[in-house]
Amino acid sequence: MRPLRGSDPMVVASYRLLGVLGRGGMGDVYLGRSKSGRLVAIKVVRQDLAEDEGFRRRFAREVEAVRAVSPLFSAAVIDADTEAEQPWLATMYIEGPTLEQRVADRGPMSLGAALTLAAGLAEALSSIHRAGLVHRDLKPSNVVLNDAGPHIIDFGIALGPQSAKTTTLLLGTPSYMAPERLKGGDGTPPGDVFAFGATLFFALAGRDLVNGATTFIKIMQVTEGRFDLSGLPKQLRPVIVRCISHRPKDRPTADELTRILAASGAAVPEPGWYEPDARTTEPPGAVVPARLGPRWSRRRVLAASGVIGATGAAVGVTSLLLRGEPAAERAFANGTAVPGHILWYGRSGAPLAQTLTAPAGVSRIVVTPGRRIITAQASDVVATDGRGSRLWTHPLPASPLRLYGWGDAVLVSGGTWLWLLDPVSGEEKFAMNAATPGPSPTGRAIAARLEIGRVAVAADRAFVSLGTATIAVGRDGREVWRNPVPTTPDGLRPAVETPAAADAKWLATHDPVGSMAVVALHDAATGFHRWSARYEVTPFQPPPGGPSGPPGGPPPGGGPGGPPGGPQGGPGGPPPGGDDAWALSEARVGETHLVVRDANQVRALTLSGGSTAWQRSSEAPVVSIDLAGELALISADRLRACSLTTGVPAWAVHLPGARTAYVAGRGTIIAASERTISALDLRGQKRWQTPIPDLVDQATPDRIFVHGDIAYVTFKPFAGRTDPLDVDVVAIALGP
Repeated sequence: MRPLRGSDPMVVASYRLLGVLGRGGMGDVYLGRSKSGRLVAIKVVRQDLAEDEGFRRRFAREVEAVRAVSPLFSAAVIDADTEAEQPWLATMYIEGPTLEQRVADRGPMSLGAALTLAAGLAEALSSIHRAGLVHRDLKPSNVVLNDAGPHIIDFGIALGPQSAKTTTLLLGTPSYMAPERLKGGDGTPPGDVFAFGATLFFALAGRDLVNGATTFIKIMQVTEGRFDLSGLPKQLRPVIVRCISHRPKDRPTADELTRILAASGAAVPEPGWYEPDARTTEPPGAVVPARLGPRWSRRRVLAASGVIGATGAAVGVTSLLLRGEPAAERAFANGTAVPGHILWYGRSGAPLAQTLTAPAGVSRIVVTPGRRIITAQASDVVATDGRGSRLWTHPLPASPLRLYGWGDAVLVSGGTWLWLLDPVSGEEKFAMNAATPGPSPTGRAIAARLEIGRVAVAADRAFVSLGTATIAVGRDGREVWRNPVPTTPDGLRPAVETPAAADAKWLATHDPVGSMAVVALHDAATGFHRWSARYEVTPFQPPPGGPSGPPGGPPPGGGPGGPPGGPQGGPGGPPPGGDDAWALSEARVGETHLVVRDANQVRALTLSGGSTAWQRSSEAPVVSIDLAGELALISADRLRACSLTTGVPAWAVHLPGARTAYVAGRGTIIAASERTISALDLRGQKRWQTPIPDLVDQATPDRIFVHGDIAYVTFKPFAGRTDPLDVDVVAIALGP
């Protein structure tokens, strides 16, 4: 920062200026301080340009462009006045060097730092392009580095889809401009990708992509594709080669770059990540997506591998994409993966129709230790390894099948039968007919009047609703106890007692009876009925224009879910035309209380007698509940925590529609929303937060499975989607 000169203003609007951060073609950038003491960067248009209506319009577009881009990847707009005598823009001040300054002062980046830079820039460009913008001036001096990662600044010549060309002059820096722009073409997203490749080259090589003595020579080198790529590390060379391809259609999109680099072993930014002496671990290889995104056709994959062959890179990022080498899991096993780092992501192969129609509370996907993804496909149970390779298929004489994670095994129900499968081999540990005990049937169908309904699992037994009885089954497949449905109504007990939640001591059942809900508690070991409680449930009607949108619409954050033993149909029924998680019921058993949700109404009942300890009604649709120690977690437009015993609010965080899992040994809450996966402590403070890969598109979190030091988040498609998800499982490191 340089001191103010006599010709510089002392204040701009309500901001006091402290010094000059830089001077550019459009104006000067100052460091300022707000009335509350916050530092801001203020860009002021030059006086002569302020009198030019064309430049005023261009500056107004810059303000609109910066506002449209996520503040995670740029400098958030704080204030602006495009109508002032000298228009100005105030943004958040990002303290850190530009990439140009960093390379000039400390030399080229290491491979690990460059991967982190590339992953951050690709995600930033993806955000810019999703906003309908083209930056048109990406270069090292417009990339600011801090501990959170790289940030793209200076949208002075950015264009949106409705923008007209402002001038026939060549706007931009020739060394970072795509050939088509140098030939007079418009700025397009592929042009930004070219600039990305040139910027990444600069970070690794410490010099511009072209090194002509004059602007004319530089332009000729770019338009003719004469680049000296010697010295580039082979891990990133294929990516740069594709980005600086002469033909725009041969370049990857920003979304594709994000997917590739998110799978490349790039480390999450840590303090000092961009410094040469930072303690970073060079990635041993690449994490491999199980299936490339929808833009990666077979032709494009072969073309990418051809580029690798042409450049002589044997183990570049793209080749590792093809080989499927699980480098991140090796890095994790060696203790080098940091908490919150995405280890891999894959596609389960679950059929779309079966995924969308699966009953609430039933796992559409079960993930078991050892990266085994289990799904039901018609009358088959199928296991894949996350890369799309099938491990085993186990046909069963029933359809449809329903899956439940049960410790290190998978419980399957179909018709009146239960099977417990070994996830490693697919072999049956037991097969049991809940209606008529006997040997496993043969053939491809079961004819039976009865059918297993809801199933709730505890550590040592599963509880099954058969319509005529509630049954407890041990892990050896033997019936532990059977409670027939009561034949004489007592005014409290319903005709069916449906398992809702269970632990080692208790089984809770929940059933709608007209406009009432009936909850009962049973001894898990014997089935003995302890108590019943009945209360009235008012169907939830979302307010028009409220957080859930029009009445009957889906809640923010999306789809049904909650952990196994979760929602069942509740009073009021599912809303028309969409995701019905927020209109369902579920329960959780704690040490002293049972927490029950009926749509947006949450109440806690004492385990000792069934009396209501507290109840709350949410104005926004609730999509799931959970327990974390002495806290009850309620997920709606925000994730809220309240005291399990009193219901007093403890904290709230903005994670709309989050699904949660509590890892008791760590005192950590894992929360997955549509945009992020986060780890929170019991005070609601974020320990880490990781964006969900862009490849997980039009999907909402469904389940979280935790095995050891890895959390697996599964996703289900938005209602109305017509094609299967490209990625529906994400594995993320919890740390040692």
